[in-house]
Amino acid sequence: MGGSNESEPLRLLWAGTFSIRKGAHLLLKAWQDWEPGSRVQLDVFGSNQLPDGLLKSLPEEIRFHAPVARKDIMCVMESSDLLVFPTLYDGFGMVVTEALSRGLPVLTTPCAGACSFIRHRENGLIIQEDSETELAEALKWCLNNKKLCKQMRPLAVRSAQDWQWPDYRKALIKAID
Repeated sequence: MGGSNESEPLRLLWAGTFSIRKGAHLLLKAWQDWEPGSRVQLDVFGSNQLPDGLLKSLPEEIRFHAPVARKDIMCVMESSDLLVFPTLYDGFGMVVTEALSRGLPVLTTPCAGACSFIRHRENGLIIQEDSETELAEALKWCLNNKKLCKQMRPLAVRSAQDWQWPDYRKALIKAID
């Protein structure tokens, strides 16, 4: 089973464009208000589209990486504890199902089309969009409940296994009819 052990920092992952539309500014504000220090680390993989003013004086626990190949981000997902995806608007959010397929619980909002795959505190967490307070509280919960987060991993995989391309096609045809 992936993720960190109890003595290691909680490993958060951001995969994709780091932008206001995706809620990145909310994550930075929640982090600033919470100040988790070395107990939590955040790895951001993707293009950074936030204004420079929002990126001043970030703690060393927030690390930015260039976009990587899909196979590489899948490996990172397996060693992370939680995908953070507090989007304000997203038609679907393929990164959610990719994370689930790797057993990675997901923190997201109802604004991600893929939020329908998340069952709160079973295979991830759903928070209200545009709320750095709820985001900080959810992250604190994950830090204080690392064992429960780890127990979400098999449920995350099962969620991905329960919805495959044939299911999508059937749902699409039904919606068109």
